Amino acid sequence: MVEIPREDELDALIESVLKDEKLLPTPVTLHANVVKRLKLHELREREQLRFRYLMTGFVITVLTIVFGVIFSISFYKWSVMFWYGSDAGWGYWDYCRTSLQTYWVKYQGTYSFLLTLGVAISTLVVLLTPWVKSHKM
Repeated sequence: MVEIPREDELDALIESVLKDEKLLPTPVTLHANVVKRLKLHELREREQLRFRYLMTGFVITVLTIVFGVIFSISFYKWSVMFWYGSDAGWGYWDYCRTSLQTYWVKYQGTYSFLLTLGVAISTLVVLLTPWVKSHKM
């Protein structure tokens, strides 16, 4: 290994070592390879930006769904069913049947709950479809 006393002499040292070397021409494909790598880098950056936007939208959608479900459940009258139950002798079965009938017949926030659930499922399908297709290749 060659000792370099100062950094100022680095250029002179390189010139002296390479002075006897034969100068080789650049390969013909150098420009094409550089352009190809630059395009790949640009595509990679664009894909990272798209991924950030997609994940931001996904997080916003998931948070909207979670808050919608919390909002729907908080206005549903669970306490009435818990404290008063149903008027039948079958006990828990009648309680479940009555609560399902109440769930589908009377509006107590269940439509917004079902709508939120539908939006959640369709959003997950739309967001995960490209991911699933990309892993099948």
